[in-house]
Amino acid sequence: MSIKENALVNKSFGVAQKLGKSILLPIAILPVAGLFLGISAALTNGAVLKAYPILASPGLQIFLQILNAIGKSVFDALPLIFAVGIAVGLAKNDKGTAGLAAVVGYFVLITTINVLLKITNQLPAQGVDPKSLGQGLQFGVMTLQMSVFGGVLAGLYTSWVHNRFYKLKLPEILAFFGGSRSVPIITAVVSALFGVLMFFVWPMIGNLIGAFGELASKLGVFGAFIYGLMLRTLYICGLHHVFYLPFWTTAAGGVAEVAGKSIAGWQNIFLAQLGDPNTVHFFKNIALYNSGRYIHMLFTLPAVCLAMYHSIPDKKKRKRVLGFILSIALTCFITGVTEPISFALLFASPILFIVEAVLFAIATYFIYRFLITKLDAKTPGREEENEDEETSLRSGYVSGKAKDIIEALGGVKNIEEIDNCATRLRVTVKKIAEVDIEGLKKTGAHNTLVRGKNLQVIYGPSVNIVRVEVDEYLESLNS
Repeated sequence: MSIKENALVNKSFGVAQKLGKSILLPIAILPVAGLFLGISAALTNGAVLKAYPILASPGLQIFLQILNAIGKSVFDALPLIFAVGIAVGLAKNDKGTAGLAAVVGYFVLITTINVLLKITNQLPAQGVDPKSLGQGLQFGVMTLQMSVFGGVLAGLYTSWVHNRFYKLKLPEILAFFGGSRSVPIITAVVSALFGVLMFFVWPMIGNLIGAFGELASKLGVFGAFIYGLMLRTLYICGLHHVFYLPFWTTAAGGVAEVAGKSIAGWQNIFLAQLGDPNTVHFFKNIALYNSGRYIHMLFTLPAVCLAMYHSIPDKKKRKRVLGFILSIALTCFITGVTEPISFALLFASPILFIVEAVLFAIATYFIYRFLITKLDAKTPGREEENEDEETSLRSGYVSGKAKDIIEALGGVKNIEEIDNCATRLRVTVKKIAEVDIEGLKKTGAHNTLVRGKNLQVIYGPSVNIVRVEVDEYLESLNS
C-alpha cells in the first residue's frame, strides 16, 4: 500500500471513529426513553390494574401517562435527535451553533422532499396509506420515510459545513453574517441540494436496505452470527456504533406494525412495543440479534477476567494486577462497557480476542447444545416422560375436587406457585414433606413427579379444567 493510500485509510478510519463516538450522544437517551415507555406500559395495563387496584390511583396514572408521552416523544423525534447529536459531536468548536444548524438543515431536507413530492403528484391521495408509497409524516411534514438515516445525513453534512465555514470572513458590509452565523445559512442551501438528491436516490436505497433486512432475517441464526461477529470485532476500532445503527433504526433490522404504524429497526420496534399495551409477543429480531449480549457482559467477560487472574502463576503479581482486573470486570458487569477487557485480550494475544468474539457471536449455542446432548441434561422438553403420550391419557379427574387437591398439596400456606402445561399441573411448594402423593392420585392424577420442591401432577389433557377449578377455589378463599 502506498503512502498516499495508507494516509487515506488512516483518515477514513479516524473519521469513522469520530462518527461512532458522536453517535453515542443521541444513543445514550434511548435506554431512558425505553425505560419510561416500559414502566408506563406495564403499570397502565388493564390486567395489572385489575390485579393491583392500588395502581389505579388517578395521580399515579397521570404521572405514568406523562412518562409514556415523554418516552414516545423521544422515539418520534429520533431523526432530529440524531441530526443534532452527530453535528454537535463532529463539530470542532462552537458546538451550539452546529446544533442549531442541524435543526435548520433537517427541516430544510424534509421540506424540500415534500415540495418535490407535491410537484410530481406523488403525495398520497386521501385514503391511501403513506407507508405503501415509502412516505410518512415527520413533524407534520409528509416526506420520504428515511427515518434515522435522514437525521444522520443531516448531521453529517451540517458538521462538514460547520467545520469548514464557522470562521468565514466576509466583507465589512456583510460581516454580521460571517463566522458561525454563516453556518445555518449555508447549511440550509446544502440541505436543499441534498433534499433534491435524496428525492431521486432514496427510494432505491430504501429498497436495498429492506432487501438486506429480509436476507439477514432469512439467514436466521447464521445471520445473527455474522451480526454478532462483526459487532464484537468492530468494538476494538470504536466503529461498532456505526455498524449496529442501521439494524436498530432502519429496515435492515426488520419491519413490524405496532399500534397501526409501520416501524423499522428492531430497537425502534422494541421501544414502540413497550409503549403499546396490546403487545403480546415482542418482535422476533430483538432476540435474534440481541440474545446473549447481556449475559456476555454480565457473566462471560467477567469470567474471562477471573480466568486471566487465576492464570497468573506468581501470587505476588496476582495481587499487583488484582485492582486492574477487578476494575475492568466490574466496569463490564455494571455499565456494559467491554472495551477494556477486549483490549486486554487483543494486546495479550489476537487469538484470545478472536475466541471471545466468536463466543459472543454464537458459539454459546453450540457449546450448550453439545453439553446438553452429551450430559443428557433434562432441560425443559427433554424429560424422560413423553408428554405426547400423556395427551392420549384418559382423564381420571372428576369436577369438584379442587379442595382435595389443595389439601393434598399441604394446604394453601404450603403452595408458592401453581401453573400448568398441556398435561400437567406444575406446583412449587415450601415443604415437600407436607405433600400427600397418594391423596393427589385419588383426585384423578395418573402420576406425580417430584424434583426438589417442584411437583408435576399428571392429569392428562383435562389439566386445564383442573387449573381453572383450583384457581376458582383459591379465589373463593380470598373473597
